[in-house]
Amino acid sequence: MLIEAAILMPVLALFLFGILEWGLAFRSGLTVSDASRAGARVAAAMPRNPEYQTSAAAAVSGRLASAGIPSEQIETLVVYRADPATGGLRDGGSSDAAIEACTTSCWRFSWDVATRTFVPVSGGPSWPYTSQAACGGATDTDHVGVYVRVDHGFVTSIFGSGLSLTERTVMRLEPLPLAEVCAP
Repeated sequence: MLIEAAILMPVLALFLFGILEWGLAFRSGLTVSDASRAGARVAAAMPRNPEYQTSAAAAVSGRLASAGIPSEQIETLVVYRADPATGGLRDGGSSDAAIEACTTSCWRFSWDVATRTFVPVSGGPSWPYTSQAACGGATDTDHVGVYVRVDHGFVTSIFGSGLSLTERTVMRLEPLPLAEVCAP
C-alpha cells in the first residue's frame, strides 16, 4: 500500500498544481480580456475628444488593479487606429509585435509600478483626436483598438516561469451628430 501511495502522490500533486496554475492563468486571461474591452468601450464612446486615449488607459488600469493583477506583471497598453477586418493597425501590420512597435496612429503606454497607472511612452507616436473620422452617416468611420499585455507569473514554476497574456479589442467609434462637430 505504501508503494502505491509513493507512486501516486507525485502524479496527484502534479495534477493538483496544474489545476492551480492553469486556473490562475485562465483567470488572469479573462481579466486582461475584460480590461481591453473596457478601454475600447471608453475610447469608442469619446470620438474627437482630446482625452480619449488617457481615459481608455485609466479604464484599463482600473480593471487590472481591481482584479488583483500584481503590478509587476502588467506591461503594455496601446490605443490605436484599427483595421476592423484584421484587428491590427490600419496603417500597418496585424501582429502583436507590430501593434507594440506602432509608429503612427497610436498611443503607446507603459505601466508605472509606483503609481499603478499607465503612462505615455516618452516621445511615443499619437493618433490625434482631431483626425478621427466619426461623423454620423459616414461610411469610413474609424475603429479604435486597445491592446493589453500582461506577463502572468506561475506560482510554483513547475510549468515554467510564466506566460505572456495579450488581448486586443476593436470597436467602431460612436458617430457624432453631423450638425455639431462634422459640419464643414
